[in-house]
Amino acid sequence: MADVAPTLSYGPRVERFFQVLKHTKGPAAGRPFVLEPWQREFVDEFYRVDANGKRIYRLAVLGIPRGNGKSPLAAGFGLYELLTQRDSPDIFCAAGSKDQAQLVQDFARAFVDSGGLSAAGVKTSRRVITCDRTHGVMRVISSSGSLQHGLSVSAAIVDELHAFMQESQEEVWDVLWTALHKRRNSFALAITTAGFNKATLLGRMYDQALLLPDAEDRHGGCLRIRRDLENGVLFWWYGVPEQLENDWLNEELWRASNPASWIDVDELRKQLFGLGGDELGFKRLHLNMWTASRDAWLPHGVWRACGPEIDPDGGSPEILKIPKGADIWVGVDVGWYHDSTAVSWAARVGDRIVLRSKVWTVDPDSPGEYVPGGKMRLEPVEKFILERLKKQFRIKEVAYDPDYFGRSAEELERNGIRHTVEMRPSSGPTAAAWQAFYQGACEKVISHNGDPVLAAHVNACAVQMTLNGPRVRKAKATQRIDAVAAGSLAYARCELNTRRSGSGQRVWWFDPFAAPADPGDTSGDSSPEKG
Repeated sequence: MADVAPTLSYGPRVERFFQVLKHTKGPAAGRPFVLEPWQREFVDEFYRVDANGKRIYRLAVLGIPRGNGKSPLAAGFGLYELLTQRDSPDIFCAAGSKDQAQLVQDFARAFVDSGGLSAAGVKTSRRVITCDRTHGVMRVISSSGSLQHGLSVSAAIVDELHAFMQESQEEVWDVLWTALHKRRNSFALAITTAGFNKATLLGRMYDQALLLPDAEDRHGGCLRIRRDLENGVLFWWYGVPEQLENDWLNEELWRASNPASWIDVDELRKQLFGLGGDELGFKRLHLNMWTASRDAWLPHGVWRACGPEIDPDGGSPEILKIPKGADIWVGVDVGWYHDSTAVSWAARVGDRIVLRSKVWTVDPDSPGEYVPGGKMRLEPVEKFILERLKKQFRIKEVAYDPDYFGRSAEELERNGIRHTVEMRPSSGPTAAAWQAFYQGACEKVISHNGDPVLAAHVNACAVQMTLNGPRVRKAKATQRIDAVAAGSLAYARCELNTRRSGSGQRVWWFDPFAAPADPGDTSGDSSPEKG
């Protein structure tokens, strides 16, 4: 743990406030809201202030499994700010849907209606909670961010941040976050369980937080605390960490991941092994582990396992590179309007096939190199292949869809790339390429460098069962999978042409789609003599 400058905390004051509230549901109904030990620890840290009384943290992410009391805690935070801020505070509850956001507001309304706050002039109505003494308002915000610009935010409480997957939902977060500077001690608090797509707002925040140098792990790693004091960020995450995911059935990890005293491990076991038990749902909701969605193409953790090897001693991750001058196989996937285009290339390095990708997009909000104009232009793609890849490596082959990249393939051939292979999306060879990519990832033959754009495209791949077998599709219409489509072509062509026998000698298979060998070509020929 990094050294932390001495500060004060309003935590004890917040704890006393909670005892004014009364539980309205469950076994504790009618009793004062006494914070659990884990809640006190979080409150004491989150409400740290400097010598001038200014908040240390403007942003906090509290990740914790379902049923540990995060929504009532968040509701209490909202009411505390409503009663203690002196500048007509505006408290907002948000979530991926308005109904989800209403849950925190409903807890807060129940606390008020149970008594204890009426002397302070706190009143409830169907839509808002108000405080006469501070002239403050607590309300639910719409999930459409475009309707919310111009807000002045004292506290933003965002429930289930993992559900922020659409552009409009992320805009809600942007609106709230960018409005915090208008108030001196404002903050944003996200309370959430883990999700199943790292290419989301929460996924990005989660990965970035774990890299923060001010790190503290407790309870065998099942509580990970990360701080960024300079930028006012607190990350507080209960759950089974990735390095222990193979041991997730260990019930000691269940207990450590669920700090609330009322969580019964025996009951959790019944939920997992009883009729209708769902392993993915159990891991995500009760152990706060990132999982694949039910229709995800690749199993959870497979793609990450193909990435850079993490040094347990804290050194830089080991990344397998493609040597300069190596033989590479290139795949291209083109999208014209409101889409992206990708070039992927693959090379055999020892027992692994190293994969890299480059993405262009006409959508300025999508990951990749932006191409203005609303329609994809292929000149940058052709230039990249000819001026980057061709000069750095020996291009053995370019695989592509002739309906989209046919003219460009002719241009590549005129510039010295002799072997181009047509791969139509509905063809058998293309289906086989997707299957080869899947198998290569599961067997950890593929090696990637952790490219977040490629990872986003992988995470966007879902599988749909058809009469002709499984078909890969986009999980959502707004997501992109072009880098994987191109990568499957590059990987499959490389794997096909560089397979090795048990003796370590290269085995060459008959390939009806390969161009005929050119005896005078030394850069694009895939014959065994020149391999």
